[in-house]
Amino acid sequence: MQTKLERGNAVAFFDKGVEQFRAGDLAGAISSFNRALQFDPDNADTYGYRCVARHRMGDLAGAIADCQHAANLYLEQGDDREYQYAIEIFNKLQDLTPAA
Repeated sequence: MQTKLERGNAVAFFDKGVEQFRAGDLAGAISSFNRALQFDPDNADTYGYRCVARHRMGDLAGAIADCQHAANLYLEQGDDREYQYAIEIFNKLQDLTPAA
């Protein structure tokens, strides 16, 4: 069970990551999202944002992994709308993967 302090830290790092993301500081955003996930590893939104940041930084494999994890969490949490969106993004990222 997550404590109030852990939840507060997760929210603070998530919010900081979103601000950094919007300002174009993708490396900083990824770092903040990593910290947020240390406190709340089941936050699908954090994985979703980190997915986009990783993609924009050229880390396709990391983006795909984050997107897939976000989709799984949304499904487990019963958020069908976000699950469908994550699957759409996942499929688009998969299409970008070079053929072996």
